[in-house]
Amino acid sequence: MVHLLPGIAVVLDEGEFDESEEISLRWHTAVASTPNKQGAFEVKKDDVSLAVQVSVLEGELRDFRMRRHRYAAPFDKDRTGEFLEQRREPYVETRLKDRRYRVLSLFSLAEGASTSETWRQEHDGWSIGTNAGECHVQVDDRFLSVSDQSILKSLRVRL
Repeated sequence: MVHLLPGIAVVLDEGEFDESEEISLRWHTAVASTPNKQGAFEVKKDDVSLAVQVSVLEGELRDFRMRRHRYAAPFDKDRTGEFLEQRREPYVETRLKDRRYRVLSLFSLAEGASTSETWRQEHDGWSIGTNAGECHVQVDDRFLSVSDQSILKSLRVRL
């Protein structure tokens, strides 16, 4: 995970199994939000908005979808045996099935009821305009790089 202040977070999830497995990556959101077929969605709460892009870099994508959490037996009771309140909290799920996977999740937090910017996939990575300037993300087999040249901030992480 790379966090570039003031409002950019980038998460790279990857794994490998002995054989093909069902894979579910979940992002719990403050309010319900439905991703599009490309894995982009926006979360708006009060005067803050979050632009998100989930990109499958490796692995067989099943779908992106909005779901609601539900406690299932036997995990639907507390220590005294009382049923837990079903709050039905929302989350966005990325479903894959493969032996190996790599999923890049990009987050851009902005003040205001809505962000007009969305993450754009470009020839060498992803970009988004922020209040601080243009943010750019690149990932390959060796490095994850996040930079904002307008404020001269850059982070590069060896994978």
